[in-house]
Amino acid sequence: MTMGSEKPDSGQGAGGLAPGTRIATNGFPVRIEALRPGDLVQTLHGGLRPVRWVGQREANAEFSVCVKANAVADYVPGRDLYLSSGHALCVDGLLMPVGRLVNGISIIQIEPGVTEAYHVGLDSHEVIFAENSPVESFWDEAQAACLERLDGGFQLHALQMRLLERAGAEIPEIEGPLVGYIDAVTPNMISGWAKTVSWAEMVCGIETPVCLDVFAGEQRIGRVLANLYRRDVQEAGYGTGHHGFDFLVPAGVEGPFSVRRASDGAVLALSETALAA
Repeated sequence: MTMGSEKPDSGQGAGGLAPGTRIATNGFPVRIEALRPGDLVQTLHGGLRPVRWVGQREANAEFSVCVKANAVADYVPGRDLYLSSGHALCVDGLLMPVGRLVNGISIIQIEPGVTEAYHVGLDSHEVIFAENSPVESFWDEAQAACLERLDGGFQLHALQMRLLERAGAEIPEIEGPLVGYIDAVTPNMISGWAKTVSWAEMVCGIETPVCLDVFAGEQRIGRVLANLYRRDVQEAGYGTGHHGFDFLVPAGVEGPFSVRRASDGAVLALSETALAA
């Protein structure tokens, strides 16, 4: 069921907010299912903006997440917030899919099942406030994203660790054997994947990404975090598959290249494809 008109046919397929979620308006917070086209909602960048449409769909709850009250900051969210894993929170001025912030303590995966999910569409992509937490409105791919969307890298990992510390977890640095490969080496790019089993994964189920140093000969030319999504890695049985990396080689730098774990210098192997290149 969709309320309103002109709903885009494509967009944030994995996104959505649970029924009962309270959205900030020009008065009291309103339950998302009670919003109607023309109602004014508070936005981060544009003040009060009119709702264009409100859409409802069924969503598999295995893709749903609960952000517990105060998980991000004091009163953010103000009470438990339920949303689909692909729906993004706005944190530190960036949009981050909430599924990438699950830590098993303050942000948790919901048990499987089927539940309703609601979308709020505006005339443009924006940040609205759900349970006092800044979240994105519906994002039609034809629209320009209102903020950069972050799905990997050091900044995402720093936020994951910050939220885990806020939840009261202590994370000793214990790493297991390094697994993975360098898949491709070109003059401009080094790509591959790397994974190690950490204490955080064993105890909390959190996949701590591997920090890698890249060398040209014996000179370190940069550092990269292996936390980009790789479907092939997930299908091979390596957790969520968020273990990929792409490293841009600085201009003028020539190989031979090697990739090593930053913590202990363990060398990442070359795949057969990379060896044959």
